[in-house]
Amino acid sequence: QEGGALVLSGAVASQEAMDALVQRARRTFPNLDIVNNMQVGELDAVEGFQAKLFEVFPFLGRFRSGAGMDVDGTNVTLNGVVFSDEEKAAIDADAEALLTAPFSYTSGITVEAPSEDVVAAMNAIGEVLNEQTVEFATGTSELTASSRATLDAIAANLTAYSELGITVEGHTDNTGAQETNDTLSQQRAQAVAGYLAGQGVDATRIAAVGYGDARPIASNATEEGRAANRRVAFRVG
Repeated sequence: QEGGALVLSGAVASQEAMDALVQRARRTFPNLDIVNNMQVGELDAVEGFQAKLFEVFPFLGRFRSGAGMDVDGTNVTLNGVVFSDEEKAAIDADAEALLTAPFSYTSGITVEAPSEDVVAAMNAIGEVLNEQTVEFATGTSELTASSRATLDAIAANLTAYSELGITVEGHTDNTGAQETNDTLSQQRAQAVAGYLAGQGVDATRIAAVGYGDARPIASNATEEGRAANRRVAFRVG
């Protein structure tokens, strides 16, 4: 990411492949401008590489800032900033497990410690979400009563850190139509953002983004995995 942009660079085998990657990037990161610095090169098309790159895109959402992807032949380099060695190791391990031969992975990840306020706010929100969840009436963006109580606790923590921004992320599983999932996730993120603002969090500090099913954290092949993917997440910074 550069400011509000995600930069894609490197060489791909065809214009069709490039267009598909840019389209997927726009869907995965609807709140960012996609800067396409990729070029069509004299490369042999490798079966399955485009699908692999689609699977890599959600990894970029795990960076705190500076996210970018560089493609060189069948090698993928992920660039970005994380807050800890543990976060870096987890992303590297997942990328290496995904990009096995004939593909390869290079890590361009850097570790930068967050400010004390960011750590405190993240820990406070994490403690709330460890005990409670944010849920909605089935198929709607209507918050349940228990979710409003959860958000009351989160709002109380956020008002203590008035200089920090927060992004509310809405996510779904892959059940149903893509367009429906994208719309519902955005509506749910906005519902949470609106509720937090109503509880005293400055609305100018809050961004709401719906990612649909583009950023799974578990396999959609099982009910347990789909349940994990239906979530609201918070980013503080």
